Amino acid sequence: MSVEQSDVIDFVARDPKTDETLLVMVEVRDWDLTAIAIQQLETKLALYSEFILSGVLASQFPEAANRPIRIQLDHFRPITKSVGTKLREWSGKLSGIPVSVWSHRMYWNPLLNFFFRIATRLRQPPLGSVRRRAALLCDHVQEGRVGRARRAAALGP
Repeated sequence: MSVEQSDVIDFVARDPKTDETLLVMVEVRDWDLTAIAIQQLETKLALYSEFILSGVLASQFPEAANRPIRIQLDHFRPITKSVGTKLREWSGKLSGIPVSVWSHRMYWNPLLNFFFRIATRLRQPPLGSVRRRAALLCDHVQEGRVGRARRAAALGP
C-alpha cells in the first residue's frame, strides 16, 4: 500500500507508549521522482480526515473513539520541502480536534537484513535430517533397481 492508493486506509493501529490511535499511510517512492506524489498525498490526507470526521473510524474501531488520533506518514526517502509544507498545512486544518499529523522516516538496516536471513535459515530443517532424507531417497532408488533386476531374473530371458 502507498500514498498512490488514495482510496485506501493503509493501517489502523494503537501506539502503546502514547495510547494514540494511529492511522498510518506508507510511501516507498522517492518524492523527487514522482511529480504527482504531492497531489496523491493531499488526496490521501483528505480521505483520512473524512474517515475520522465522518465517524467511520469510531464505528469500525470503537476502542479508538476516546483516544487521541495520529495520522502518520511512514516513508523511506527524505521528504521534500513541499511534502513538509503539506503535512504542516493538514496539521493546522485538523488542530481543532485531537488529531496530529506526523512524518516518520523508516530506515532499512543492512544488519537487520542479515539477522533476518539467519533467522530464515534457522527455521529450515537441520542439516542432519536433510542428509537422512537424502540417504532414504538413495535407498529407495537402489531398492527400485534391485527390485527390477529381481523381477527380470524371475521372468527369465
